[in-house]
Amino acid sequence: MIKIQAASGQGTKLNDELTTVVQTMQRHSDCQGLTKIGFCQHGTVPECFALHLWWETASPENQGSKIAHSLIQSLQNFGLLSYSVWIEQEEKQV
Repeated sequence: MIKIQAASGQGTKLNDELTTVVQTMQRHSDCQGLTKIGFCQHGTVPECFALHLWWETASPENQGSKIAHSLIQSLQNFGLLSYSVWIEQEEKQV
């Protein structure tokens, strides 16, 4: 997950960039193990976004994927970034 807090006035531009990133990756996904990509906008902070990459691999890369690091490089000009690797434990229907 890559969380981005956009600099003031950059929210719309960042939203557009994330939309383009997701669409491009969906069309040209040659990343073995990448199963899903999407992004969310914070419910009350309009310039805060989270980009999610879902992987199906035998074991996670400790420092994350090369694609994630490439995305971080391209998105860092928009504002503050936070990057973390999460491992899904169990999915339950409610």
